[in-house]
Amino acid sequence: DSAAPEVGFESCCFDDSLWSNAAVFRHADYTLRKQATPQLVFSETAPAKTEPIPGGVRIDFGFEAVGYLTAKAKGKKGDTVLIRLGEELNDDGSVRFEMRCNCRYEDRWVLSGKEDVLDQFDYKAFRYAELLFPEGTEISDIRFVIRHYPFEQKKDYPTDNPDLQRIFRLCADSIRYGAQENFMDCPTREKGQYLNDITVTGRSHAVLTGDTSLYKKALRDFANSAFICPGLMAVSGGSLMQEIADASLQFPAMVCWIYAMDGDRDFLE
Repeated sequence: DSAAPEVGFESCCFDDSLWSNAAVFRHADYTLRKQATPQLVFSETAPAKTEPIPGGVRIDFGFEAVGYLTAKAKGKKGDTVLIRLGEELNDDGSVRFEMRCNCRYEDRWVLSGKEDVLDQFDYKAFRYAELLFPEGTEISDIRFVIRHYPFEQKKDYPTDNPDLQRIFRLCADSIRYGAQENFMDCPTREKGQYLNDITVTGRSHAVLTGDTSLYKKALRDFANSAFICPGLMAVSGGSLMQEIADASLQFPAMVCWIYAMDGDRDFLE
């Protein structure tokens, strides 16, 4: 199509000419419901440390969280900025973007020739970043856009032991950043809500915050999967068709626990 906008590089490397046009799906097998939980919370943080490296820059945000890298770039049209993110550094100091979870945190940002703003589609869990770019490219305003479910911690672990304090903070942050629109099995690798996982994460989130809303939403998600399998699905919401018996057997114990937590008889019924 001669009227199609330029994409900024030579070839898209994918032929979509046989794709059909978008159309209304008149026989959808899902039901929309009013959202029962608040919106996610977003915040931004600047790098704790930035250092030049051959061909680019390395960034340390000082702690790991879940979200997006954003920055501004200005360079030649078609030039590429290589983005590498990771939870840790390799022995040589480079960012380990080949993650232990078998994900490759590497993206290519193709520049338009004007000032571009990085707006990544998918969130990641990382602390470190590397940007590699051609000479003459200007990179500025590097930030970490952090996202998670509302988390106001009301419980702490009373100890003067610094090692236990650090362990508790690590565990609490794992709950904070592992709660997105639902409880994540893992925000790096497997972004599905598993029934047996929320036995731990759901209770931990409720105890730390006093907020049972996301835990109740999760239990409703699994209760609503009974139309697929009366014994409940092991993953919900999502399209993965998986049943795990010992996960389903934990469901009634979780319902009883949440009732003991907040006394909500309507939810129990």
